[in-house]
Amino acid sequence: MVNKMNSSKEMVIEKLNNAGFDFIDYIDKHENVMKIQSKDDSEEFRVAKTINTISAGLYEKLCEADIRGVPKIFDIIKDEDIVIIIEEYIEGKTLDRMIDEESSYLRNISNIEKIVSDLLDILEKLGNLNPPIIHRDIKPGNIMFDSDKNLYLLDFNISREHDGSKVKDTFAMGTRGFAAPEQYGFSESDIRTDFYGLGATIKYLLKNVIFYQTFLPDKERLDTLNEFTEKCMKMDKEDRFQSVEEIRYFLGYTSGKKSAGANGIKKEKGSFAIPGFRSKNPAYMFIAVISYIFSAFFSVTVMFSDTNSYEGFSKDKIFALNVISSIITYAICIFVMFFMMNYRGMHSWFRFTKKKCSGGEHKLRIILWALFLFIVLLFTEALIMVIVSRMI
Repeated sequence: MVNKMNSSKEMVIEKLNNAGFDFIDYIDKHENVMKIQSKDDSEEFRVAKTINTISAGLYEKLCEADIRGVPKIFDIIKDEDIVIIIEEYIEGKTLDRMIDEESSYLRNISNIEKIVSDLLDILEKLGNLNPPIIHRDIKPGNIMFDSDKNLYLLDFNISREHDGSKVKDTFAMGTRGFAAPEQYGFSESDIRTDFYGLGATIKYLLKNVIFYQTFLPDKERLDTLNEFTEKCMKMDKEDRFQSVEEIRYFLGYTSGKKSAGANGIKKEKGSFAIPGFRSKNPAYMFIAVISYIFSAFFSVTVMFSDTNSYEGFSKDKIFALNVISSIITYAICIFVMFFMMNYRGMHSWFRFTKKKCSGGEHKLRIILWALFLFIVLLFTEALIMVIVSRMI
């Protein structure tokens, strides 16, 4: 949302020419945002946009802060009649376009979680400024991805600095469906206002993307994201998350003590609940119990079937070695299952799970890597047991 300036378009273009830029095209329908090109470098594109004079100070602070994920501001042209911001040009797609044109990327729950994590990083840095900057218009159209899927938060034109001095917002601003109640004059905006916009954005995304449901963990993570959006969008700010750290803890992006404001959260992904018991869904718990029992049965079966590996040993030593082998085999089975279920973000430990791909391809990769890890670990166990048997 951009306020129209009294200055003519010709005046804006003239000032850009004087600053060393050529006008290329208008980017927005209001013709307040332009794509421009440096006269000295034909490959260098920038964005120029006219803003109201009230927002100039906020953009100066953003320029000084240089926050990753916020388009870099190169210059601010000011005079009595006009303020023009020269900022980084991002070639890419907004989140709403991604939903329509590249939904395969968004069908992977890990990519949704990365979007949330990246936005939290930006909001945290904005909140750490003195005074904090509140965006107030977080929505799919203001979230941009470049060709490498790096995320940018755009359009700070209705943003404001929060100093706690106002009882309520002076003007009703924001996008319907994504703006928090306080933006309509009920109270003053603060970082919890941006949490509302973040929750509304993720809720919109979840409603408009069809997810792959091959693995149960995806269902659990999807349920957690839905709970996250519900809490973000509470009418009363006091009922929402109170800090970025609290959200990270709830979503399992960090560990630590639950803050006082987290009361009422249904589950804590930061806990150590084992796969199958994180959602407390009876069906998942039953399947998990059967899987753990089957793994134990498999491990014990391997133990009793291995009667010729320790020729020349007493029965007691053979039994002891087979028991150790069985325990190690069971530990391997549990590790592989936990890996497949991404227990406490295990996938982030392995570089080979981070390659960007569609949801189906991602799950196939996880299955193949889990099988590979299982075979390698069993082979390693057999090798260790041979070495141990020769040492005793």
